[in-house]
Formats: sequence, structure tokens, C-alpha cells
Amino acid sequence: MTQQHNDNCLSCESMLHLIAQQTSHHLQIEALKLLEKLPAVLKVSAFEVRGKIKNPDDLTALVAYAEPDNSEPDDASHALAQMAQHTTLAACVKSQQLQRFFNDSHSLCFVPVKRHKMHLDVWVVEFADVIHEGSLQSIMLLAEVYYHCDIHITSHHHDPLTGLENRRALSERLSHILQPKDTKRRREEDQSVMPSVCLLDIDFFKRVNDNFGHLYGDEVLLLFAGLMKKTFREYDYLYRYGGEEFVALLDTHSESETMFVLERFRQAVENYEFPQVGHITVSIGFVQLHSTALPSSLFDQADQALYYAKENGRNQVRSYQKLLASGLIKDEKVKVESELF
Repeated sequence: MTQQHNDNCLSCESMLHLIAQQTSHHLQIEALKLLEKLPAVLKVSAFEVRGKIKNPDDLTALVAYAEPDNSEPDDASHALAQMAQHTTLAACVKSQQLQRFFNDSHSLCFVPVKRHKMHLDVWVVEFADVIHEGSLQSIMLLAEVYYHCDIHITSHHHDPLTGLENRRALSERLSHILQPKDTKRRREEDQSVMPSVCLLDIDFFKRVNDNFGHLYGDEVLLLFAGLMKKTFREYDYLYRYGGEEFVALLDTHSESETMFVLERFRQAVENYEFPQVGHITVSIGFVQLHSTALPSSLFDQADQALYYAKENGRNQVRSYQKLLASGLIKDEKVKVESELF
């Protein structure tokens, strides 16, 4: 009876705590903290599914998302990397059904957690003993509350015209992936992927509105966003920054890989025939996270690369690092914090 009472109290607490969260990241952190309060829980972690899992062995689409304990980053990363190879985790992702794993010393519960637009997280809860049914019911109720809270948060983070995430969502994502601890960990791991901040601007978009009207202009923006969704990879983050400006956050292994992905999109836009309007082009500037960059300056550096592309012919992709190395732009120190941060 005491066990059931404690679990029910946790469910009530979860409702209050989760509803109060303002971002998806803080929502995830709060949910994991609440899971830790369940009786006999040793550890909790979560994985975010990035892209489609084509077979049970394809675990590259799983990334560690959050962990509420105070473990050292390296230890936590190692532990989560090992967990990503757990066959039960793969089965959970494939079936999208709750999975359990038992051994002599502990038990694991793998919980598929639905998010907006069919996205999926997996919560991994490690117990010191057999999982009680009361705890399992609390976990499932928490996942249901989490899903509805995530839907509510997401509704305020998307552009109503294009369906892409908006500027507010971009600001929160950049603040999260470029926080000092995460940046330090990325820099120490030479083989890890490094995020690239990419700014995309439709060339001469004002002419579209002037010559064809805003209705066709909106259609161009909608179709442009559709090309982004179709051409970029499933795990890239895409945003409408405002007007005819868009942003892509890419996880790539090298500058050349970033250039390849962006050049592929530039060509897709150039070759696409927009109804009534015809052909348009796009200019793109990007910067890749590197060991000497301040996180708050990355957006400004990408903007410098975009400005150079616009002033030197348009319809091209430009890298901030390459422009700087060739002396075509100067390293201008940012005196004020970007409004995104």
C-alpha cells in the first residue's frame, strides 16, 4: 500500500512539474529527475531517436539526450555509449513497445516516449530490484503527461506558414548544444561530429513579392521549406528565421561534408521551377564549431559568410573558415551578445 501511495504521489507531482516547463529540453530534464524519485531506481537516462531505424543493429540514430545526475561528462558519455549497444534498446525502438531486461543484480525498463510529429524518445530506467507494477504504471502515466506537454511546447516553436521551427526554437536549441560543458566535451573528442550553423537567404525575394504579389511570395516560402525538408537529412535541424531567411543546424564530421550537404540543397533550389515565379536561387553562409570559437559568435560568423556570398554574386555556399583563411574577410570580434543567446 505504501509503495502504491508513493507512486501515485509521484504521478501527481509529475503533472505539476512538467506543465510548468517552457522548453522541450527542460521538460526532458524534469521528467528524468522525477523518474529518479521512484523507489529502487538506480539510474535514468534518455535517448532521442534521430531519423529512422532501418534495422535493430542501426543504433547510430540514437544519441544521448539528457541525464539528470551529477556524473562526470566523460563517464556519463561512456556509460550511455555502452547502453546504446543494448539489444533491448534496439527492440524498443523498432517495436515502439515497452521492453524489460532482467539479470541477477538489477532490472532495466525501456520506455518508448512519443513526442510531436511522430518523434520518439526512449527512457531507460535501471532498478535495483524487480520492477513493481505500481512504478511501471507511474512511468507510463509520466510518459503520457510528457507527450501532451511536449505537444503544447512545440506548438509555440513552429512557423505557421512553413511548418519549420521558428526563431524561438532556434535560440533554445543553440543555447543547449553550445553550452560550455557540451562544447568542451565535443572539443576533446576529435572524432565526434561538430555542429555547423548555416544561414540561408532567398536571392532577390523582394522582386517576387513586387512582381507577383505576396500570395505567390508565401507560396515560394512554403515550397522552399518543402525543399529543405526533402533535401536535408532527417536528423538536421531546420528553421525559418524570419522573412526569406532560414537556418539549418547540421551535425557533420568535416567542413567538406557540410559544404556537400549545403551545395546539394543550393542546386535543388536552382533546378526547381516555382509555379508562376519560375526559378530562384539561394545564398548560404556557414561556420563550423571549432576549438577557438566562442559559442555566442558562431551565428555572427555564419552571417559574415552569408553577407560575402550575397555581395559576390549570390547563388553560392560560403564557409566562414575558408573566407577567413584566404583573407577575404576579417576576424571581427563580437562586442555584444547575439540576441539568440
